[in-house]
Amino acid sequence: MEGTTITLAFEEGILTGSAGCNTYGGGPDSGPYLATTDGRLTITQTAFTLMACLEPEGIMEQETAYIEALQQAATYRIINGHLEIFD
Repeated sequence: MEGTTITLAFEEGILTGSAGCNTYGGGPDSGPYLATTDGRLTITQTAFTLMACLEPEGIMEQETAYIEALQQAATYRIINGHLEIFD
């Protein structure tokens, strides 16, 4: 969505990012992720900040859809430096 930025960063046992309005993360306390060299990806649980953004219109709906999709991740691949996640 124009005017928003979604990010995702993986570190050893921890993931962090911004869903456009709220930040999120996962790690040893909230549920670690599993990424294998053969492309499997499991994100078991994430913790979120709880801000409500009003602009741009639709940002909270976009954020909800992104987080739901992220939690359904099953596989990933990296093509030309871009991460693609599949359910």
